[in-house]
Parts: sequence; structure tokens; C-alpha cells
Amino acid sequence: MITLTERAADAVRGVLATNNEACGLRIMCAAGGCAGLQYSMGLVASAEAADQVLTCHGLTVYVDPDSCSLLKGVCIDFVDDDEGAGFVFDHPNPPGCSCAKAM
Repeated sequence: MITLTERAADAVRGVLATNNEACGLRIMCAAGGCAGLQYSMGLVASAEAADQVLTCHGLTVYVDPDSCSLLKGVCIDFVDDDEGAGFVFDHPNPPGCSCAKAM
């Protein structure tokens, strides 16, 4: 389903180490119309009742049911280069435009 690279896991662990309340990472995704998928992540203290709970490189990852199908096959990496640092979502088969407008 979702893959975190070791670099991404290390970056999340670094942030978790500074937050005493968080125990895992929530990954979310929503259809963004013609803009494609909109990804977001955040630290959380616990799972929601319907979450799918994954373990990636020792990290607990929570995904809500609505995001599960949209995130299928996604690989999350952490990149730190001359252009900046941040998480990169690589989706091999993103769904098409979801705005329902005819082109």
C-alpha cells in the first residue's frame, strides 16, 4: 500500500523525538480536482477508530479509510538538496482528474 523510504522514516523519527505527545504519523490524501491529489501528513497521539494502522521502518503510520484507496502504491521519500528539504510523494498510478468537468 504505502512505502516510506528509510530517509523519510529517519526524518519523521527526528520530529517525533521532539514531541512527547505524538506516537505516530497520519498520512492523508484527497482528490484535488484538476490539480490532482492533495497529500498531507501530521503527527498524532492516537489512531481514529476506522484507521488502517501500518508499520514502516519501525514507525506507526495511520491512514483513514477514505485515503487508503487513493494512496495505493505511494512511496514517500525525504529529499534534502540545493532546492530545499521536504517529503516527496511518488504515486505510480494517480487517478485522473476528479473535477467531473468535460474537457
